Amino acid sequence: MGIYDLDAGSVDSRLRRWGAWKMQSGVALGFPSQSAFMRLVPAGDNHDRFGEIDHECIETNDAVELLPLIPQVVIRVEYVLAYSSVAVKAHQCGVCKRSYHNYLADAKKMFANILNKNLRVVHDYSINPLNCSSVRPQTV
Repeated sequence: MGIYDLDAGSVDSRLRRWGAWKMQSGVALGFPSQSAFMRLVPAGDNHDRFGEIDHECIETNDAVELLPLIPQVVIRVEYVLAYSSVAVKAHQCGVCKRSYHNYLADAKKMFANILNKNLRVVHDYSINPLNCSSVRPQTV
């Protein structure tokens, strides 16, 4: 496991925050104009902390949308929909409880792999020392 790899607890807590963000937005299938967390802050308070929550949830949402259909549905049923019983969640997915647990475990692994890969990607706007060599003047 590398320095940026997410463990199972981090994946679960990140998906729980994402699920709450999706449900409290009032738009479970899309993005609201302002997140539910931003509406909780009184005017004049520091909004930077809540901007970080939005950023994390948008990253999480992008990773969930990259999942294949079945794992994506299982993640949404587990974290976005308000079902408390595993039997009901499994029924909503059309599988037995054991299969639901297996699908959920596989979906979390796929999600973690997507996020871990995204954490390692150097963005175009980031400073990458390897790309800086093309900017430096060549000494002769």
